[in-house]
Amino acid sequence: NIVPYHLDAGIEHWVLWYHPESTTGDSELRPSDVANHLRVFLPSLLTGDGEHCEVVAFQNLPQFRSVPQMAHAHVLLRPTTDATKTALASLSLERRIRSPWVEAERLGGRGAEVDF
Repeated sequence: NIVPYHLDAGIEHWVLWYHPESTTGDSELRPSDVANHLRVFLPSLLTGDGEHCEVVAFQNLPQFRSVPQMAHAHVLLRPTTDATKTALASLSLERRIRSPWVEAERLGGRGAEVDF
């Protein structure tokens, strides 16, 4: 996320975007659906209540959505299992390499700002 929240060490902020052809921007995302979609990318993710939960996901109120045309959920991840840590590191590298924004920043000499 290029505009991250200020979080404690070990917690990452990701955004789960939904394609506007399948989910309209004004859709209210169901927490159970968001959790299922996250498991597509992070199958070992621990959800639920308690100290072992690795994720909190939420959708901003409509008036506070930065991109109201696209439904999206903010995802705060605190991996605690080796499986989730490994999957998240792999996903992070894969997404960083594919990001046109990061590539433009790297070529413009500002890649260090986004850890690239």
